[in-house]
Amino acid sequence: MRRFQIPCAALVAGLAVLLSGCSGETPTAPAPSPGSGAGGTGPCTTLVSMSDTADNPFVGFGSIVRATVTKAGVPVPDGGSVQFTTDLGGSFFAENGLQTISKTTSGGVADVTVGSANAGTAHVVAVFGCAKAEKDIQFVGVPDTGPFISSFSPTTGSCAGGDLITILGGKFGTGANVSIVVTFGGVPGSLVSASNTQITVRSPARALKNPAVPETVPLVVSVNGTLSQPVSFTYVCISPDLKIFLSSINPTAGSPAGGDIVQINGGHFGTTIATTQVTFCGAPATITVQTDNQITVSTPMHHLVNAAISETCDVSVTRDIGLVSQNSATLPQAFTYRGNGSGTTCNTDPTFFISNLTPNTGPPDGGTSVTLTGSGFGTTASLMRVDFGGTPATIVGITNTSLQVSTPIRTLANPSNPETVDVTVTDLGSPTQRCARVVSGFTYTAVPLTPTIYSVSPTTGPNDSSTRVSIFGTGFQFPMQVFLTGGTCGAQLVEAQVSSITLNTIVFATPIAVGGNVCLSSQLVDIVIKNPSTGKGTSCPACFKYYACPTITSVGPTSGPYTGGTTVVITGHNFEEPATVSGAGTAWSTISVSSQQIIAVTPSAILTGTCADISSPVLVNGTSLNCPNAVGPIFTYYVKSLSPSITGISPSSVPQAGGVPVTITGGNFIDNMRVVVNTTPVQTVFPASTTPTQITFNAPPFRGTFLTNACTVGGVVGVQNLPTSVNVDVLNAVTTCASAVDQITYIPADQTCVIPPLAITTTTLSNGTTGTAYNATLGATGGAPPYTWALVSGALPTGLNPLSAGGLISGTPTAAGTFTFTVSVTDSLSVTRTAVLTITVVSPPLLIATTTLPNGALTPTTPYNFTFVATGGTPAYTWAITSGALPPGLGTLSVGGVISGTPTTAGTFTFAVKVTDSTAQTATAVVSITITP
Repeated sequence: MRRFQIPCAALVAGLAVLLSGCSGETPTAPAPSPGSGAGGTGPCTTLVSMSDTADNPFVGFGSIVRATVTKAGVPVPDGGSVQFTTDLGGSFFAENGLQTISKTTSGGVADVTVGSANAGTAHVVAVFGCAKAEKDIQFVGVPDTGPFISSFSPTTGSCAGGDLITILGGKFGTGANVSIVVTFGGVPGSLVSASNTQITVRSPARALKNPAVPETVPLVVSVNGTLSQPVSFTYVCISPDLKIFLSSINPTAGSPAGGDIVQINGGHFGTTIATTQVTFCGAPATITVQTDNQITVSTPMHHLVNAAISETCDVSVTRDIGLVSQNSATLPQAFTYRGNGSGTTCNTDPTFFISNLTPNTGPPDGGTSVTLTGSGFGTTASLMRVDFGGTPATIVGITNTSLQVSTPIRTLANPSNPETVDVTVTDLGSPTQRCARVVSGFTYTAVPLTPTIYSVSPTTGPNDSSTRVSIFGTGFQFPMQVFLTGGTCGAQLVEAQVSSITLNTIVFATPIAVGGNVCLSSQLVDIVIKNPSTGKGTSCPACFKYYACPTITSVGPTSGPYTGGTTVVITGHNFEEPATVSGAGTAWSTISVSSQQIIAVTPSAILTGTCADISSPVLVNGTSLNCPNAVGPIFTYYVKSLSPSITGISPSSVPQAGGVPVTITGGNFIDNMRVVVNTTPVQTVFPASTTPTQITFNAPPFRGTFLTNACTVGGVVGVQNLPTSVNVDVLNAVTTCASAVDQITYIPADQTCVIPPLAITTTTLSNGTTGTAYNATLGATGGAPPYTWALVSGALPTGLNPLSAGGLISGTPTAAGTFTFTVSVTDSLSVTRTAVLTITVVSPPLLIATTTLPNGALTPTTPYNFTFVATGGTPAYTWAITSGALPPGLGTLSVGGVISGTPTTAGTFTFAVKVTDSTAQTATAVVSITITP
């Protein structure tokens, strides 16, 4: 169900949440009426059926309605128009805010979301050509009080628990004093997060009576003890040897016309094609071969929205294993239906790019081996296309981060003039047809280029760390070398590491000014570039300055409370304003900065949710310098050592009803304190007042079971409630640190000796069978034994003895039926309790005891006579022959099951007999009689 915002103007604008999974589709369209189809002749062969995600959504929420359209039993082509209308005042379609909308079909279906600001029945109609379907959605009002559930997803989970369930609705409450409990069949789940309209919870485990049979339990939200309406959550147990999984598919792309052979790898598929379904983009594929760990399919056809643009979609496998039919697995975005080209803008996907092109020049006759480095190239050459000036290059190698190509031939307009072209990589396998482009990335030339430097950026960098520097200019022809010289280096050339060369840019890393390169340290140096192949080069005098990075020598103090406010002095060298200071994951406030000292103040710590101190090095960064962080000593935020502690509780005893003020003395009572009283269930109490050394709270009522002591009243054994101590601790809700436990004692309101009430414990009796001995003894507890039993009304089954005073029911039933009666039990104090019980007596199953018949002979003086025997059922029995015939001369089978007469023909005669009892129960048997000469 979807949730809308009110007033109505915002109902269209803001769908707050997605729906849970669609319910099963139920055709709601009437049979097509006779008449003309879309073409004007012949009967209408189009059928529209409708389904929804919620028949009874709340006002302000929505239901997704799906129209499924087929023509002559086949889904209609994509792009058809389904006209939806709704008529309830206040109802509308979320997509346009109106009561009518046209949606196009995709895969034979069209979806629309129906919402309403008013309660009532929205009559939704879907029309496609000559066919239509209707669906009523009953919008109900949001409850005035208490939490309510509008939808939740998923609606099915594993019996092992741990499934993440998202519950949507309202009035769940917010704030620290709100207690939210979500139960699954009465068992609490593990709450992950909650807001006033959404709860996330992990389902608990559940032991199913039969692991092969799913069980549905009520899911209920409780907010401070107020319950929502229950919704149904289904547990299923899929054993590990049946739970399917997908690992890969091969190939990962194919034609939108379908028919490509694809292997799907995984496990637990089974070997029965009839119970397995594979879908690509939701459309079923044709399975050709299936083993338990691999399925081979022929891909279905897929209609591309734009024939030039590829589309990637999910591949799913579903296996029907009986009662649990949705044992499925999905590889998201696993298969790409290829488009035939790209007209999209390049360099828009940050995960698909070209970072370097080496070399960046080559002869016009092609064949230059060029390596493109970047990301997102994949590993399938057939999905990539590399163009030089619009002409495809030959891909000779591919990884996800590099492409090796051989350049195509290019005819120069003037062999003496170089020509620069764009280099473009197109991903034919991406849904949006991604491309990456280096403008003027490659130069076709037959002559050497003369390099020229325009500018350098940045122009400064640290002595002890490399700086990434870009040289901008023109004529940068692969290969190029970069050197640094000047300062105290004299004629010494220190070579830098070049990482990228294009026609207009060279990127290099400055050498570290230590060791043999110490002559560069803190110097203003020249940048020299040279092409070793052509001998062409140039320089940029005094273009780069080395400087020293900051270092930290000491920090004091090295610890402070997690609440912050500690002033820390950091000493070191080369500090330069502005500077940032951080430690233990927080940014500190800088008070002052000098070249050798920084004074900063710690903020509140970013707590981890566990009661533990937080430690990490102090870091200093000069934001105007291209330097790494200067790393100093460890600074520790004290968290655990500031845990609350208890030294005393007064009063130490409270009444069962609670409500009295209790004062806890101790220390470190800071931030948001809670008092945890460990009754059953545990009760967390907000203090009435708090100081750093004292907390006052109102004792909550006792929950759970008091300790008891055996006692007697007039010789009858009873129980007496005793004062019971419970653990109490103090919790810092911010740090989650808790004190050691102390105790308070709850005094029972009633400490008298109480005899447990008399109760009949027998609630059901086993069934009996006619002719079989029956025995059952009724049970009772409490009161004052001994007990005396009596039959108050009704009657025991026929054949059983009268109910004994000791509660014994015995005897042998003689008649079938259901017998309901009332019994009473009376204890020695003349207290009586009654219960209505039922015994069902059934007859034993009707069986034909005769399995073989005696042979007969063709002797006139030897007549044949035999009587069939049956057992069970309810006499009297009636016999008949249902197929075959008796030997000639024996007459017919009598109603009483007698065969008699004098045989006249030899041979073996097989026939079927049936016996019927007085309740119309029947049994059959096939028997034979052999007549010898």
